[in-house]
Amino acid sequence: MTTTIENLALVAVAVVLVVSIVQATQLSGLNEKTAQQNIIMASLVSGGNATGIAAQASAPAQNAATGQAAPAPSQQMVGGC
Repeated sequence: MTTTIENLALVAVAVVLVVSIVQATQLSGLNEKTAQQNIIMASLVSGGNATGIAAQASAPAQNAATGQAAPAPSQQMVGGC
């Protein structure tokens, strides 16, 4: 015959098992959403936003060509120490 403590232990194990199954299901769904968002972001970066990235990459070269020095990294930080 099982005791009350054994019953409580079985219930606790069952609750932990159910919680872990629910979390695994949620994590699986989150992984799928993340993969979809990564695909969308990759298409944006390779598509319409590529000119913006190229313009940002060429900005230091333009500053060097015009004689303007790029600001120090500490001056570029926003909200830094």
